[in-house]
Amino acid sequence: MVSYPFLVEPALPLKMQALVWSWGYIMFTLLCGYCTVRATRVGGGLSSGVDAPFGKHRHEPAALPTPATNRPGRGDHLLWLSLAACASVTLLATTNQICQEIAVIPFLWVLPLGIYLLSFIICFENDKWYSRPLLLLALLPAVGLACMALYKGVHFKIPVQILIYSFGLFVCCMFCHGELAGLKPASAYLTSFYLMVAMGGALGGIFVGLVAPRLFNGYWELHLGLWLSCLLALVILVRDTSSWVYKRHPWPAGVALLGTFVFASSILDEDFSDSVIDAVKNALHAWQTGLVAFTVIVLMGIEGSGKLRLHRSRPWFAVSCLLLVLGTLGFVFHSHAKGYLEGSVTVSRNFYGVLVVVEEDPDDPNEHLYRLRHGRTTHGLQFQTEDRRYLPTSYYGLNSGIGLALLQHPRRLAMGGDGNLRIGAVGLGVGTIAAYARAGDYLRYYEINPNVVGLSLGESSYFSYLKHCPGKVDVILGDARISMESELERKAPQGFDILAIDAFNSDAIPIHLLTQEAMAVYLRHLRMPDGIVAVHISNRYLDLTSVVWGLADYFGLASAYIESRAAGSLAWGSSWMLLAPNPAILQKPEIDKATTPRRKDSPSRLWTDDYSNLFQILKK
Repeated sequence: MVSYPFLVEPALPLKMQALVWSWGYIMFTLLCGYCTVRATRVGGGLSSGVDAPFGKHRHEPAALPTPATNRPGRGDHLLWLSLAACASVTLLATTNQICQEIAVIPFLWVLPLGIYLLSFIICFENDKWYSRPLLLLALLPAVGLACMALYKGVHFKIPVQILIYSFGLFVCCMFCHGELAGLKPASAYLTSFYLMVAMGGALGGIFVGLVAPRLFNGYWELHLGLWLSCLLALVILVRDTSSWVYKRHPWPAGVALLGTFVFASSILDEDFSDSVIDAVKNALHAWQTGLVAFTVIVLMGIEGSGKLRLHRSRPWFAVSCLLLVLGTLGFVFHSHAKGYLEGSVTVSRNFYGVLVVVEEDPDDPNEHLYRLRHGRTTHGLQFQTEDRRYLPTSYYGLNSGIGLALLQHPRRLAMGGDGNLRIGAVGLGVGTIAAYARAGDYLRYYEINPNVVGLSLGESSYFSYLKHCPGKVDVILGDARISMESELERKAPQGFDILAIDAFNSDAIPIHLLTQEAMAVYLRHLRMPDGIVAVHISNRYLDLTSVVWGLADYFGLASAYIESRAAGSLAWGSSWMLLAPNPAILQKPEIDKATTPRRKDSPSRLWTDDYSNLFQILKK
């Protein structure tokens, strides 16, 4: 499983993988059948006296049930269930977190699953592999790093994010599975034990897949999984009377509290987004940190001397410190969720992710706007003042690739600049492209997320580009490629003068819209010979230029890479690539002037439905 993303996926196309998998499965089935027959023949020759289910020898009697005093109680069953469920929740939440930042590719779901299974194997194979002190020592740093990745977010490179989240998942799963292995009861009660483990895993999956999308308005499952891991650690320490919290050395709890407080102060500092080191320095210099450190040291000394020990079986200081640690972590997670939704006027979550509409500068009429955010990525904005409401903004400014293609198209320039266009767009966003439409134009949007459509055309819409568009507008709900292929099957090519493929500015990209087969569909929908395919490739982590150049080379298309600069608060810097069967279209003076020449050594990578590789295009 671990070798698949590195050895199988890069080397074999999907059809060959399916063929190899099918023949491998057939061989596996035949070998299982052979083993069954062999086992039956061998078993037939054994003495019928072998009936001891747990005995080591043939005549050893079965293990007797343990005394009632050692029978696992409801608390034990609940703890088994909770540990298994916590590991399952953390696994699925980590997978969702990683995949929504890049793409749903085998490596990014095989890696978390491999970590989860590896921790299970390590812990249940041999008790010596698990060390509670070591895992507890690593738990808080792992959770802290995950918090930092959640807060720092877009400022971390993808490999760093993957490493941090994977480390957090490994530590949490090792702790949960290690404690489960240590809590394994006598053989007479193993059935109920493994039943609870299985039920916990299933409940974790049900919670993340079915309950959380209806309970949370954001991806807060990872926050919950990390916090529950810390809570279960405290529960286990309190239940185990031989743990260090019952001893006369409470310093680990004090150190944990002080470290958590410094971490929380740093991560909530205003300078954190710019510099982690500066934020930590500010936290260490803060008088609150000094006060907490002084209080913790004094109480540790008093507790260690025994003067404040109310009772030897009541580790009040250590437990109180750890409860404060839990409370501080909960506050940090809550602050992250609150900050993510700050200024939001509506939030919606469905299968395709979380959409947040944020209102900014309501007290400044000239800067008052609504911004659409999907995950961490802004997908467009619209000013609310009348003189700026219908101007093209964000990635779609007048000097952007799509803006130049629309303004300089020969059909637009015909008839004194009043020629009509047929415009297609894969991805609606807030509908900003409609700002370029004129009376007589036709716009056809393809959008997969119904919640996005509702923000522009619903009863309580926040964006009015489509409603006030002077041209005719149609919105086709569903996967763009499937919809366009269906139109071709019905012999209804759309004859677009410009087709904007605007589905790649999010951190997670739909790979199937950028393959050789997808481009063939786009070209069949163009009006020849002057049709243009405009591909939006602005992306924090992935350099898609080589992939688009690969498509241009394969289909013999002229290409123009246009990287525009920001123009105040109205338009941002963006990256577009224009592809055209007719090279003269891209030689218009305005387009040619804005084009960045392609270097001779620029790589060209052709993606197909059978093969794609995101690791080749990661930005360094």
